Amino acid sequence: MENTRIPTTPTPETLAAAVLEPGERLLWAGAPAADVMIRGFRRKVRVRGLLTVAVTAGAFLIAARAGLLDALSPEVLLSPEVAVPVLVALVALLGFTQLNLWRYRRYARSLSYAITDRRLLVLERGSIADDVPPDRLARLTRRRRIGDHEDVVFGRRDRGGAETGPVRDPILKERIVLAFKARPDADALEARIDAWLEERLATTVSAAEGPPVPGATSSSAPARPEPLEPAAAAVPTAAPGPGSATAATAVGGLIRHVHHAGSGLAFDLPGAWHVRVRNKKKPRGHVFWDLESWREPGEGDDWNLLRADGGMHASVEVEVFRTAPTVGLDDLMGGELTRAVAGEVVDSSPHEAIDGFHGFSVTRRKEITTDPVTGRALLSALVAREKHTVLHDGTLQVYIVTTWPEASPGLEHVVGGVVRSVRLGTM
Repeated sequence: MENTRIPTTPTPETLAAAVLEPGERLLWAGAPAADVMIRGFRRKVRVRGLLTVAVTAGAFLIAARAGLLDALSPEVLLSPEVAVPVLVALVALLGFTQLNLWRYRRYARSLSYAITDRRLLVLERGSIADDVPPDRLARLTRRRRIGDHEDVVFGRRDRGGAETGPVRDPILKERIVLAFKARPDADALEARIDAWLEERLATTVSAAEGPPVPGATSSSAPARPEPLEPAAAAVPTAAPGPGSATAATAVGGLIRHVHHAGSGLAFDLPGAWHVRVRNKKKPRGHVFWDLESWREPGEGDDWNLLRADGGMHASVEVEVFRTAPTVGLDDLMGGELTRAVAGEVVDSSPHEAIDGFHGFSVTRRKEITTDPVTGRALLSALVAREKHTVLHDGTLQVYIVTTWPEASPGLEHVVGGVVRSVRLGTM
């Protein structure tokens, strides 16, 4: 007897394993309760149909009472000129409804989900539909389905700037919301994602910190960063322009030294962070419309504003101007309107001293609603701390804004080390 192979339905585990990158580990895989999604969609269609019938019947009743239908005799209503278009419209509506039911059923049964050691995956028919790494994860929320099933929502797909109207296609409407949908174990799954996110956050912080950032000491007193060994820095071969950012990589590529030649300001950044620069016409405290956009370092030497973005919505923004002080402590503390717009003040220091600079700082608790790198709106706000540090040495004003997730002391340590590394002089 010949051996026959019995066809088997692919499991979420086998589908996820087929799309893993080299070295990536699968931690969990699952699928939605497709029947629950289909029943919920069918219920919506029925409710929508009943509302349509009720509204149409009400409109006819009002028209009849107003005498608007007196001219329509049964012979006119049953004539081919009237009956055929109405019948065609009803058949088309019924066919369109059945087509959407078929499409939705096919979509719901094609879904599977996975959590790996690098990202969350949403698969459709075994292909990756959505790939969400930890630093693009919105705050977890829940959405109820029928019965005891729920969606664990972790993001929202960007529709693009040209698409601003309501989404009417039911499949596109489902795809906009990034979630593990129709799960009977939403509580356990949310806890699993939270634990995964905490583990990834700890890994990200550890990688971002590496060797301690120069200037980031455990004591509360500010300290001058220790210079790196000369062999650890690559000296630029060309003379920098008045606002050039030159970078030298420390051992292991974990420290990036930035030197603003026009002012002599130097500071250190984590080497893996994404850095952009731009030119501002006026410093903080002055209202001025700046039309120049962000660009990569090296595309121009006339920058005076630098922004570095790390993982988990941590960032550092440094503004350099030769000017008298333009911002005071009272300006940053603000009033009720400032607190409503920028967040409540949770900490302040009227005296900051770093390597010959003196100034002050104000820390606010705020909600981040837009991803700072992509500009995309997050599904729900991320609670973060934003610290404004203003330094001055008599001629030079340095305005530094550092942001980090409220629940991450490790990233707070990293961005604080950048501030404490500020100094005048060569790299």
